[in-house]
Amino acid sequence: MLVTAVIGLGVVVPAASSDPHPRTVNDLVAAITAKGLGCQDFQPAAPLDTSEGSCTVGHEFGVALDVLASHAALVKQMPKAVKAVCSELKQAKSSVKLVFVVGSNWVATFESAVNARPLAKALSGKLQPLKCS
Repeated sequence: MLVTAVIGLGVVVPAASSDPHPRTVNDLVAAITAKGLGCQDFQPAAPLDTSEGSCTVGHEFGVALDVLASHAALVKQMPKAVKAVCSELKQAKSSVKLVFVVGSNWVATFESAVNARPLAKALSGKLQPLKCS
């Protein structure tokens, strides 16, 4: 899944804060749904996968969601994953401008900052555009 590779380079990971600290992607989906932002169409990335999937958040279809075991795991994965996504986008000659909402141990990947803002505000996440060098 593209999202898994997206966590990283150029994205500043906020310090652990009052945002939800989901144990699974289903916990993150529940938090999104509780805030009235959708995600009723959630699909796990693979059967029995509890760490990633996608759903419609607000007005954006196919928002990728990733939940890592801890804040430290998120920080460790970010540089590698963003580098991989940037490489993939460059190779595909894609002009997609991805935007992340980064939480304490989770990331949601959007194609629109306008669509990402409500989730960032609702779950105290940090809005970060993908920056490829």
